[in-house]
Amino acid sequence: MKILFFITLLIIFQNCYAQKYSCKTNEIKPSEITEKIPAHQLHEDIDEFIDILEEVHVNPYIKISKDKFYQAVDSLKQSIPDSLNRQQFYQVFTPLVDLLNDSHTGVKFPSGIWKHYQYEANGLFFPMAIMITKEKRIFVQRDFSESNIPDKTEILSINSKKSEDIINTFVKYDSSPIETSSIKRLDRKFVDYLWWILDFRGPYMVETNIGTFNVDGQTWAEYVRNRNIFKNSNNSSNGNIVLNEVDTSTCILKITSYSGSLSEFKIQIEGQFKMIQEKAYKNLIIDVRDNGGGNDENGRTILDLITDKPYSEALASTFMMKRSKRYEKYFKCRTPWIIRWMVNLRTVSWFNKGNRKLFKALLKTPRGENLIAHLPLNEPTENPRRFKGNVYVLSNHNSYSATTVFLGAVKDYGVGTIIGTETGDCPTGFGNNLYFELNNSRLRCHSSTTFMIRPNGDTDMTHGVIPDYYVEQTIEDTEKNIDTIFTYTFDLIEETKHNYE
Repeated sequence: MKILFFITLLIIFQNCYAQKYSCKTNEIKPSEITEKIPAHQLHEDIDEFIDILEEVHVNPYIKISKDKFYQAVDSLKQSIPDSLNRQQFYQVFTPLVDLLNDSHTGVKFPSGIWKHYQYEANGLFFPMAIMITKEKRIFVQRDFSESNIPDKTEILSINSKKSEDIINTFVKYDSSPIETSSIKRLDRKFVDYLWWILDFRGPYMVETNIGTFNVDGQTWAEYVRNRNIFKNSNNSSNGNIVLNEVDTSTCILKITSYSGSLSEFKIQIEGQFKMIQEKAYKNLIIDVRDNGGGNDENGRTILDLITDKPYSEALASTFMMKRSKRYEKYFKCRTPWIIRWMVNLRTVSWFNKGNRKLFKALLKTPRGENLIAHLPLNEPTENPRRFKGNVYVLSNHNSYSATTVFLGAVKDYGVGTIIGTETGDCPTGFGNNLYFELNNSRLRCHSSTTFMIRPNGDTDMTHGVIPDYYVEQTIEDTEKNIDTIFTYTFDLIEETKHNYE
């Protein structure tokens, strides 16, 4: 009975304590979509965002001075004298946050409103797959509507708003520090942004270089079905990690994501390298184009399979992280609720071996200060699956986050030859998002908590990883099903073979 009484008390205590660290967020209800939020409450949300940002971020004012940012804050508050609904607040608040120019700090649109428009209100969405060039021109990739606008047709305006003006508006809502990357990312956000930002809800008047079309919108279900058919017809990949033979001496390993657990990723990737070893390929092409990132540890797993050169544990020369009470509360939410009551910086390492060193180091750092760790090079252990041949890595503007970290390591440690375009993120930069919800508007925000300097020590954050050979895919080549970057790489391999013969 005493044991049962003790267990009951423990569960009650845990449940009460867990309420303090509630991890739940409530979705916006349909009845709240048009709800107007008083101006003073929106001002409070702006202040709340800044308070949280300054508590958890290593240094949010690296790319914009604190004084200049605060001036922008004051201007925004003055522009909100009256109440706004949540979508209107998102439209004016997000460009302020993007002034920080940190791709891991930003604002997400309230999903409850979006889902309502998608599934309940039967909103009409722009029914096309489009391609945007770095020159801020918009082209039709595929028209899903009955208008049947030909592929490669240039869109000059939508609902009388010029294409360049649309793009200039949209990039204010993308926090990538590299403008060409922000522009390219709009390809996949374009349909969303037409509704979120411009309130274009169909039908659509589309002016093109071959004439003007009145295009009916499509419901979300129709649009998604057509988009998926189009994507599948242009993508033969059937997984995140796919190995294909080019010829008897060359293979290509396509990695579309570094997300997922380290253990699962290791099993998949080691299986592919076992096959590479059995086939005795001499040339390995690793394709991480359009890989949005994920877990840095997964990128390090790849590095360990392609080099025996020394490299740092975090694929960086310096690692920084702010210690804050809010972050300590946040990682409680990432542990099972049954043990959440007992989790703190000292005990969390029992359950998270991967970050054990980090938590122990943070314990020695006073709250409000940055942990700064200069990372030494470590000799890699013997890896029986390690590839010994020539390594080529394909990159593009859609290679982000953990993929940029991986490519920075390939470049700085001299592991392989990079071919393609500059990455979408900087190899020196911020990461490790902390998510939070603003109290009144309930906009979902996120802030970086870490900062890493690339292996070569370069702190410049104005560019991504620069390839050894700059090769860009053109619209014409895409329409002809020519993979320009791969073709260049294969020709380079053949030329290298010829030079050694």
